Amino acid sequence: MEGEYIFARYLLLGLILTITSWQDLRYRQIFWPLPVAGIFLTEIGNLLRWERNVWEIGGGLLLGALLLLVSILSRNAIGKGDAILVMFLGTALGFGETLLIFWFASLAAAGLGICFWLLGKRKGSGKKLRNYALPFVPILSLTSLVIEMMQKIFSGSLS
Repeated sequence: MEGEYIFARYLLLGLILTITSWQDLRYRQIFWPLPVAGIFLTEIGNLLRWERNVWEIGGGLLLGALLLLVSILSRNAIGKGDAILVMFLGTALGFGETLLIFWFASLAAAGLGICFWLLGKRKGSGKKLRNYALPFVPILSLTSLVIEMMQKIFSGSLS
């Protein structure tokens, strides 16, 4: 039963991250009910299994809520969909893991942004690349995958 629950949780996490990444790449926006449904589903699983405590879940939700506030105050410098997806990660993975994922995803996005800026500067027609807004969800999704896999590998629970 335990293995089936973990499989279902990671399947839900993977599906939502894959679909929202595709939406962000294709349409430059996220269909927000999908991560909101994920929040409720993972919350139900957390309540039934007592897997995460209230502070971990609340901290993950608070991190996403702070991003939502930054999105509103900065006139969408960070998308609202990105913030809602971070809330979903917060309920699914807890505060500490979500903060780590967000931090590494931000570093990866900054690195990619610098690369695009430098490429745009070198080619001469850099206005297109220099003003390019990176979709953050695919970076966040890949970072989540890498960190989850590394955690499973180093904790010895990958089986």
